[in-house]
Amino acid sequence: MEAMVYRLLPEKAGRGLDIARTRKNLWEVYRYRGMADPTVYQSENTRRLLFNLSSAFLSLASEYNQMGQTEELVAQLQKATQVLSGDWRAHAYLADMYIRSENYAAAKQELAQALSYNPEFFVLHRMMGSTLFLMGDVDLAQVHYEKALPLNSNSRPVVMELASLYQSIGSTQRARDLLGHWLSRNPDDSAAQRMLRGWTDPQGGG
Repeated sequence: MEAMVYRLLPEKAGRGLDIARTRKNLWEVYRYRGMADPTVYQSENTRRLLFNLSSAFLSLASEYNQMGQTEELVAQLQKATQVLSGDWRAHAYLADMYIRSENYAAAKQELAQALSYNPEFFVLHRMMGSTLFLMGDVDLAQVHYEKALPLNSNSRPVVMELASLYQSIGSTQRARDLLGHWLSRNPDDSAAQRMLRGWTDPQGGG
């Protein structure tokens, strides 16, 4: 892979992506005039093409991530967000990087942009809820977790984290109800069972 094209080789390459050529194409060869301009009309075919272009940036970022080159990884993601619009993935990837480095304010900003593109994706709401909780904004964190839950009620992380949030603000009954409903569908979840017992047993703070 060389950014938006594939090169046919006489034998299988060691990597599926030519890092040097892909970076050169994305940064020096391709031009992005009008791509991030919301006033420029984009047909459905154009949007699909731009989605592939975004995937090229993300593939290159993933290669740098595997090599431990964080600066290049971030540079690719930031470039993608600058030249493209409408794709939430680069923003979410950047947010994850910022969360790992405890730069929660920057993560919140990237997640807000990602949600503006894809407001119905539960993962983004869960990430925003987690980030806001770490920033101490429990009320708004609860809003996002409660948006994530109906979007995917089968997400164990959303259920467990929201239950813990309820417990942290003293809404123990809501936490119990949420875990009880989860265990009715997932009776073998031992961690949820222990959590629920801890909140039900008077000696466990219930």
